[in-house]
Amino acid sequence: MSGKDISGYIGTSLTVINQIPQIYVTFKTKKTEDLSFLFLLSLLASHIAWICYAVFDDYNTTLILNSSICLLLTKILIYAKYKYSNNLLTDI
Repeated sequence: MSGKDISGYIGTSLTVINQIPQIYVTFKTKKTEDLSFLFLLSLLASHIAWICYAVFDDYNTTLILNSSICLLLTKILIYAKYKYSNNLLTDI
């Protein structure tokens, strides 16, 4: 395994680990006022863009794995925002 692969897996792990506490707190408190819906949508778009880039980059497996997991986690946060928010449009 090359240094490039190791750094990719470390980066993937840290990126995923960073989103888990936010998801935990969101579902525990059922409060999403501090989550910007616009931010979540832009985050979703960035993960999709990274997946596209990784595919064009000779199927960069590490980047595809990272972006796919983060895409799922961001979708979970968007679901929580939808579920616990009174009005999504006022939260933008």
